[in-house]
Amino acid sequence: MTPTKRIIVNALATYAQSLVRLLAGFFSIRWVLAALGQSDFGLYCVVGSLITFITFFNSILSVSNARYYAYSIGRGKNTPHDAVQEDLSRWFNTALSIHVVVPAILLLVGYPVGEYAIRHWLNIPEGRLVACVWVFRLASVTAFVSMSSVPFLAMYAAKQYIAARAGFGLVSTVMNLVFAYCLLYVPGDKLLWYAAYMMVISSGLSFAQVLLALRCFPECRPCLSLWGDWKRIRSLFSYAGWIAFGGGGGSLIGLQGSTLVTNHYFGTVINSSYGIAGALADHTRMLSNSLMEALSPAVTTREGGGDRAGTLRLADRTGKFGAVLILLFAVPMTLEMKSLLMLWLGRIPDYVVPICCLGLVASVLEKYTFGYQMAIAATGKVALWQLTGGVLNVLIFPAAWLLAALGVGPVSAAIAIALCPCCTFWTNLYFARRILGADVFSYLRHGVLPTMAVTVLSLGAGAVSIWAFPMVWWRIGVTTFICLAVMLPLSFYFVLSIEERMFLKTKLAGTWRRFLG
Repeated sequence: MTPTKRIIVNALATYAQSLVRLLAGFFSIRWVLAALGQSDFGLYCVVGSLITFITFFNSILSVSNARYYAYSIGRGKNTPHDAVQEDLSRWFNTALSIHVVVPAILLLVGYPVGEYAIRHWLNIPEGRLVACVWVFRLASVTAFVSMSSVPFLAMYAAKQYIAARAGFGLVSTVMNLVFAYCLLYVPGDKLLWYAAYMMVISSGLSFAQVLLALRCFPECRPCLSLWGDWKRIRSLFSYAGWIAFGGGGGSLIGLQGSTLVTNHYFGTVINSSYGIAGALADHTRMLSNSLMEALSPAVTTREGGGDRAGTLRLADRTGKFGAVLILLFAVPMTLEMKSLLMLWLGRIPDYVVPICCLGLVASVLEKYTFGYQMAIAATGKVALWQLTGGVLNVLIFPAAWLLAALGVGPVSAAIAIALCPCCTFWTNLYFARRILGADVFSYLRHGVLPTMAVTVLSLGAGAVSIWAFPMVWWRIGVTTFICLAVMLPLSFYFVLSIEERMFLKTKLAGTWRRFLG
């Protein structure tokens, strides 16, 4: 399979899986919220946030592993296959040694701290303390298994076997949907049932992916003699350390700090509103994230092969396509947020509408520079870039606290979260110009500004439907149709370049011919 064809297959597979997950998620979250109740759903969000550090560390090391895997593959294009496989095997075993030891250490240190926070600091309703402790324990087991499987899962991304992972994601989505419905009728403590199920399904799918990786990738063979490569361990930790602070640690401190601020000032009911807003933003990002997931290893492989021009072209396209894909959903959702939440949840929790809208704004801003973020990360020159981004993300926490203390209200954290991408947008462009030599002014003229103009026109056109019709369920379809009818053709002719339009026409025509036989 050619590289271009593999990218297209991966993008289509992840796009389809994300679309199914998007549709299923709207039902499953509604059923989970109805089964648990607003207070218990908020408790699950708060208690789950205590092990977010482990989950975050897991994702950061996964990015680091996949980067070194893909970079090794790209650098080895003119190298004998056996040499590339040996280098990959060394990187894999280095990563595996880290992921066996580090999760155990994190749990040994973090578990007593988390349980102490539940018992003595968090605002837990009376009679729910024991259940919260058990939710935390089950979530800790899930985090341990997930982190231990990272070296295997990163190989799927590096070798661009994204479609295989999309298949596992589809299985997870279907099982989550079935369980969410069954949860409505499960007797006993439904919060504990929900936590136990999440542990079983997450751990089971991780084991299945590990077994498949052992069968498909000869590099994924544990070899204790390769575990003591301290030079590679230092490289992985050095890269992951900066990514951890900028790409995850700063965000972790800011977002989880804002969660605790919300809990402290406004209680678990408002936490549930933020949980719903976060789920909605995640579902909206799914389709654009599918494109990112398919393109990220390709960007790193091109950079590893010395093709800087190809890296920048792919980064530009990723940013534009990612922004357009998320705006296709964000624009009509922003206009019809109240109607959608009423249809989705049945009853709209307090303050959830403005919180969701601010979350969508943050999600859109993040996508504009995601291509450049992938390209900068591929170079390995990430220290100052990640330090700057990390500081900006950390500031979410004190900003949320300050706004809450000043009496802004339950939307304080949402405002702080939305302001952060406004700042990181400009810092990402600065470092793309400094590190990659990217022509960011051309990207602003031909990518960002046309997209923003299309967004404003689409919002204006969709607002006509809001003004003309009462708030009924079919108005959502009318508003969405109007927004897409304006956004799709305008994006095609004013956001995409001539080369990109020709490429898209050729691929669509080829797909149509194959469909007709």
